Amino acid sequence: GKGKTLCLIDWLSRVTTGSDWPDGSKNTYGPRRVMFCSAEDDAADTMKPRFVAAGADLDKILIPKVFGRLKDSNSEFNAILNVKRDLPIVAKVVAENPDIAVLVLDPLTSYLGGANLNKDEEIRPLIDKLIAVGQRTGLTILVLVHSSKRSDVDAMEKVMGANSVTGGARTVWTFAQDTDDE
Repeated sequence: GKGKTLCLIDWLSRVTTGSDWPDGSKNTYGPRRVMFCSAEDDAADTMKPRFVAAGADLDKILIPKVFGRLKDSNSEFNAILNVKRDLPIVAKVVAENPDIAVLVLDPLTSYLGGANLNKDEEIRPLIDKLIAVGQRTGLTILVLVHSSKRSDVDAMEKVMGANSVTGGARTVWTFAQDTDDE
């Protein structure tokens, strides 16, 4: 409820259309595609209307479909993207489609394949894999993480999860209510 998804949708819409950035600077990259993974909001009834309202080019928004198969079964089922399991496939798709500029994981916790967000020894290897894919392909990777409601910690510690979540990031944005301006 602090505006992180609203800002994300605006930013992604500018990526898909090549529109100028909110500060007025030119978007010199031109229209690019984004891979958008949202485990909390339905693509059809929630995200699509938000993208439409923001002026996004819907043809440039890819929502990856992942299929799983139970052992000893020929039946497929819809699965959720799993960083541990599926990152090589994502890297291959991006390498074959260089106009894909951004991968969004919203929220990060949904895509960790059961890894405990609070344990550095489980999270750091996954964050390192995300970083490596971004460096190798030029892909910008945005992850959304919920904030702690604690008031006795600094901004970096308000990001929920292990220190490697913020430690591995190039940039961390925090969205919060201004306590001086209701």
